[in-house]
Amino acid sequence: KAVWFRDCGEMVANSNLRDLKKNVSLSFRSSPFGSGNHTHSNQNAFNLHYGGEAVYHAVGHYMNFSDPHNLLSYRNTRAHNTLLINGIGQPFTPDAYGYIVRMFNGDNISYALGDASAAYCGISDIRLWKNSFKKYHLTQTPENGFGETPLKKYRRHIFLLHPNKVVIYDELEAKETARWDWLLHSPTKFSIDNNLQTVTTCNTEKVFTATTSLFSNEQITLSQTDRFTVPPASSSDTTYPNQWHLTACIDGKEKVRILAIIQIKTDNDTPTPIHQMGNILTCGHWTIEAELDASSPAMLNVT
Repeated sequence: KAVWFRDCGEMVANSNLRDLKKNVSLSFRSSPFGSGNHTHSNQNAFNLHYGGEAVYHAVGHYMNFSDPHNLLSYRNTRAHNTLLINGIGQPFTPDAYGYIVRMFNGDNISYALGDASAAYCGISDIRLWKNSFKKYHLTQTPENGFGETPLKKYRRHIFLLHPNKVVIYDELEAKETARWDWLLHSPTKFSIDNNLQTVTTCNTEKVFTATTSLFSNEQITLSQTDRFTVPPASSSDTTYPNQWHLTACIDGKEKVRILAIIQIKTDNDTPTPIHQMGNILTCGHWTIEAELDASSPAMLNVT
């Protein structure tokens, strides 16, 4: 049900390739080749589809290899389902690499562990990208998502619990207190419940919903926008649909653990309730035990 493209750093898992209209497809990237040319700055990022339709997917519009929208929105880390630290992402360079440490594949669980601890490594020194920024009078500065960060560890455990649940467990550490922005992107607007720390999107045409529940020992602030840092350059005969960008922010912490449980439901079914007792969560017949105290050793057990 899953395959690991070990050399290039991708894992793809599918729930039902015999019935594509009901297939949940999860793709995950953490590549030793880093970022550059036609690849993006998206180590430890994932995309999620149901029935071939995007549930959570990278955003932006391709119109030019290196125009301002491409540099600061489409190709930029902020356009992908991964992480920013102090508002800064991964530069356009092979030095900004990740790798998939391990993977396993079974009838009920597909899993990968990505390590992007080295990916947030400053700015690009590649002539192509330096010239592209210069051409459009842009700078590789923190305001644009580039620069030095105090990141020490970014390990992402990601599961497809067949057939319709995704679990993500992030281990995050920095050399000093930092702001952590956990990113999620959708073609449709998020419905945010700050009390339950859940976000929901609905595809009315294909009649499915996706609900993501977030868990951490730290305070999470949820926000969304449909605006790009740099909007796509429009022409008279082209319109670009809104895309939605969710940020789950944890500020002022040196170490953080974040657990996310994503459920895809069809035909107006409601998500399965999640019951939490300390570090143990139950969701239907699944039990997820995750250490959310960042001062304790990381631990994750899914049965």
